[in-house]
Amino acid sequence: MCLEFAVSWRRRAVAFCLIVQTFLISGTLIARGPFDFSHYSTLREGTRFKIQNGGEWIGKGQIVSISRNQIRMVFEIHKSGVSVRGDVSLSHIRTEKQFEILALNYSGNVNGAPENSSEQVKSDLFLCENGILAFRFLKGSRFFQLSVNRAGESSVTTDWGTGKLLPER
Repeated sequence: MCLEFAVSWRRRAVAFCLIVQTFLISGTLIARGPFDFSHYSTLREGTRFKIQNGGEWIGKGQIVSISRNQIRMVFEIHKSGVSVRGDVSLSHIRTEKQFEILALNYSGNVNGAPENSSEQVKSDLFLCENGILAFRFLKGSRFFQLSVNRAGESSVTTDWGTGKLLPER
């Protein structure tokens, strides 16, 4: 009798877990809105910004344009012997099972050496749904992440470092 009860209880627990999991998955998909670059930046079109790492100003830039499906920014970073300039444009292409697919157009230079890329990149869907747009580019040699931190500030992380994008005043 105890064995029958344990088996019966286990079947009910498994069924309950499957129902809850199905609800959570479908609930997430239903509640998920369309992709929007404003989820990853509090800065608006035309905003000039400074880049701060800790208490140090390490660069500057501008949000040239931002819309639901596209963002373009230009920036300069000068930190610890690294000099980076770039012009980045991202466009949302589509959502796949586990990824947001973006078109990246990047031209810039690092310490005077030119870097250019025009490629499709993938940002993990779970991270995107939680406010973090992150991907690798240039054959995986570079990393880029854009998000809004807990203080409501736009934040960028790259393989060159992390910084807050604070509006110029």
